[in-house]
Amino acid sequence: MVTASSIKRAVKGSTPERVSELAGILNDSADSCVSKTSVENAGDEQGHTCYVNIFACGGYYGNHTFSPGIYFLGRSKDMDVVVSTDRSVSRCHAVITVHPDGSATIRDAVSAQGLFVNGQQVYRHELKDGDIVAMGWYTLNFHTLVPPKKQTEAEEIAKDTGSKINLLPVAVDTTVAMMIVDRSRSMGRFGEAPQDAINAYVHSLRESGQNFYCGVTSFAGTTRVEIPLTAVGEIGKFDNYSTSAGTLLYATVNEALKECLALKQKMEADNRPLRVIIGVFSDGEDNLSPAGCQSDLQKASAFAIEAGFELLAFGIGIDAKELAYDLGFPSDYAETFEASEEGIHYASASMSHTSTMKFKVWNAAGQNVECKVCHRKYICTPKEDYYNSTCPTDGVCEPCLLKGHK
Repeated sequence: MVTASSIKRAVKGSTPERVSELAGILNDSADSCVSKTSVENAGDEQGHTCYVNIFACGGYYGNHTFSPGIYFLGRSKDMDVVVSTDRSVSRCHAVITVHPDGSATIRDAVSAQGLFVNGQQVYRHELKDGDIVAMGWYTLNFHTLVPPKKQTEAEEIAKDTGSKINLLPVAVDTTVAMMIVDRSRSMGRFGEAPQDAINAYVHSLRESGQNFYCGVTSFAGTTRVEIPLTAVGEIGKFDNYSTSAGTLLYATVNEALKECLALKQKMEADNRPLRVIIGVFSDGEDNLSPAGCQSDLQKASAFAIEAGFELLAFGIGIDAKELAYDLGFPSDYAETFEASEEGIHYASASMSHTSTMKFKVWNAAGQNVECKVCHRKYICTPKEDYYNSTCPTDGVCEPCLLKGHK
């Protein structure tokens, strides 16, 4: 049974109503749990422990290991797990209950910013190995400590990237396409245009007949995975777009880049070529990402460019070249559109066009050369029917050719 002192410790300074509400949450948790002190050693001996790795802005922040019991998580120094002292995390943000059988449940402790698991807001969630919990600007990767078993290649990829996709097929033209869409409050003026643009983009990938895996992530005051990385043929109609306060642009893009870099490295280590294209849609400036996040993002962008990623910046009513500069993206791939519903649709159509063009860049056989315009590495494959042994585009990759460079 959770004691009054435990509740007081968790919500020190809160209103009586919140104390009462949290008391009910904790007592529900206690019904199927036992005292931490009475089972801590037994839990360890039985292997019924779990842990979380805590990340801030894509970088490792710390970890915490659990034995069976009830744990408070938040920013207060009185918490069992102090996620951060940052005010994006509530004083008492969530409660984790670890059961004697090793299973675990997380509950929202009536937090100000809400609790998210794998991109979806939750109030109560049965945690599974690999779940990603978001609290404010911070993410917690949940893992169980179970007897090791031999993992399949698909499980290894999912573990490395945090993605829920299955093993990508062996194919020359496999492409990961990711949209990162602003959902700050100002985007509400465009009605359902952002949602329609996302659906139109997924439809264009599906109709192309190419081997696409598509994902959509949005950002406001929190990062939210709208569509996990999934084969386009398996994606249904998206109808969950909503706006909110704040902008968490840098942290969101940083996390997406690192996930895709890990996936690409894993695939190519197994001789599986992978094209990655990421488009960022924003109508304003970042104002909430933690200090230092922008420099971390720009480093990740540099690695992504070196790895051959196509990084596209779409400014909705703002200068896209300035947006690209802030993100560390190439300015040649930045396009500015008017702040209107039509502008959003045109931006989506532009990304669709770039995504579905089957560039010779992605032909797995051929000569790896450097584009003299954007300086990216691309693969130029000579064909006997219209040129000899030199690159037919004279050292310019096809994306640059389409933009008028020669």
